Amino acid sequence: MSAEPNRQLVSLLEELDRLPGVRGSLVATVDGGYTASESNFDAATATDIAKTVRRMVVASATVGSPIEELLITFHTARMMIVPVREEATLTVMLERDSAGPAVRAVLKNRLGGVR
Repeated sequence: MSAEPNRQLVSLLEELDRLPGVRGSLVATVDGGYTASESNFDAATATDIAKTVRRMVVASATVGSPIEELLITFHTARMMIVPVREEATLTVMLERDSAGPAVRAVLKNRLGGVR
């Protein structure tokens, strides 16, 4: 990824991480998980999440059903997965019922420029 899209992605991650109800965000790529400088994820956790997300995205595309948005619920939390570009998938961990609308509003305004 070039420098400008990286700055845009980091800015997006920082904005998402500041939203109430967001537990953390990252971009999953073939090289691993990229977070904002002040992330809630340590490097090992970000890498594990990124590997899992990349496998899901590749498997979905392989069977002809690419992911547009995926929500996975874990008891009191949700994982929102949104492809940004072919090689980058945004992953946001959020509280189950509170952060979804705010995250979608930010993505609606910001994803076009990042893509």
